[in-house]
This record gives sequence, structure tokens and C-alpha cells, in this order.
Amino acid sequence: MGKLSEIMNTSSSALLIVSAADLKDFAQELLQAARKEAEQQLQERLKERYLTGKEAAEMLGVDTSTLWRWCKAGYLHAVDVGGMKKYKLSEINNFVKSKEG
Repeated sequence: MGKLSEIMNTSSSALLIVSAADLKDFAQELLQAARKEAEQQLQERLKERYLTGKEAAEMLGVDTSTLWRWCKAGYLHAVDVGGMKKYKLSEINNFVKSKEG
């Protein structure tokens, strides 16, 4: 962690004179932290599995027309992936759990 980050974490209010090099280093730190967070979020999204309407309907034990009505009513949400409606496996699992409990 750089000098500016350390100062910001230890002092609530301070008047600072910052060199251009320190400011540049601080900006680099912020960019690296933001990039790392974005990469982690992307990895989490890539881990998500998407089901076709047929797969989701089979998993729920209903017809695809029922699945469509549930989406229209707001019980589930379909995502457009390459022009096809897909359903997040995690959302299907949460839906099943909510109906069981």
C-alpha cells in the first residue's frame, strides 16, 4: 500500500502537499483495486449457470408455458443470451426453496 493510502487510512483530516509522483502512484493503486474487483465480479458471473426454458421447466416439473406465465407474473426472470431466453440456475433454486419453506 502506498504512502497516500496509509495517510488516508490513519488520519481523518490533514492538509497534504502531494508530489505528482505520489499522486500518480495513488491513482495506479486505485485503478488496480478497481480492476481486481471488476475481475472478481466477472468471475462470479461466469460461474453462474444458465438453463434453457426446457431445462428450467423440467427442473421445476412444469410445462414451458407455465414457466413463461411465471416470468410474466414476476415470479422468475428470464435473461436474453444470444437471442434466447435463459434462466439462472441460482434463481430457479431460490424459487424452489421459497416454495418449499
